[in-house]
Amino acid sequence: MTLTLTARYDSFCQRMWLDYCDENNTILSEHLTYEEYTTRYKTYLYEKFYLKERFNESGPTSTGSL
Repeated sequence: MTLTLTARYDSFCQRMWLDYCDENNTILSEHLTYEEYTTRYKTYLYEKFYLKERFNESGPTSTGSL
């Protein structure tokens, strides 16, 4: 089953937010809700998702670098 681009992006954002939650799991850490996280880091998430999708479409380069 192939997910739509929107579904893949939503899944990507959820995984990134869960990673953020794991990394900021202390009493003194700022904790953003999913909505706050995706709003604050919207540009970053778009860019990271684009690069991930681009890499997945083309595969690794012959030198093994992006």
